[in-house]
Amino acid sequence: MAGLIKAKATICIVNYKTPDFTKLCLRSIRKFTDYPYEVIVVDNGSNDESLDN
Repeated sequence: MAGLIKAKATICIVNYKTPDFTKLCLRSIRKFTDYPYEVIVVDNGSNDESLDN
């Protein structure tokens, strides 16, 4: 299979005042995803502890 392009998946998580769910999601991605990936977390203007992580 010469010439295969090694790609990676992009996972985008949108967060708005849900730090616990975002942490859980990130942990699950790390634990269960073997395929090469990158994660982008987009915050929609949270003004709570969501931005601390």
